[in-house]
Amino acid sequence: MAELCAERDKIIGQPHRWHGGAVARKENKVAIKWSARTVERKLTELERLLAQAAPHLAEAEKKAMEICYIPAVPQYISESAAGLSHEVRYAMNKLLSNIETVRGRIPEGAIEAEADRGEPVGPMFSEPTE
Repeated sequence: MAELCAERDKIIGQPHRWHGGAVARKENKVAIKWSARTVERKLTELERLLAQAAPHLAEAEKKAMEICYIPAVPQYISESAAGLSHEVRYAMNKLLSNIETVRGRIPEGAIEAEADRGEPVGPMFSEPTE
């Protein structure tokens, strides 16, 4: 396997990210070149935005279900509306799940290590450079 990776590095002209590139292992610790604290802060902001959107999404889900109870509405309409209602709920749950997945991929102890070193939290966003 190591030979394949070395061959790949030679062909591509740069090391694979797990072999000295963006992420390099040193003494069973992961050296990262990005701010774990900034990632955590962004995830928290995203959760806050989703919390603000939750009442609106709940209302959208309710409105979609109300279509199902309109008298004489055809089944193909009510089934689609019920599906829409389900999709709204599913989307919110999926977003929250994905946030936890990203958070779970931050190396253990990286946030605390940055704080202990007194490293500043990265910028809120990067301006595009020309």
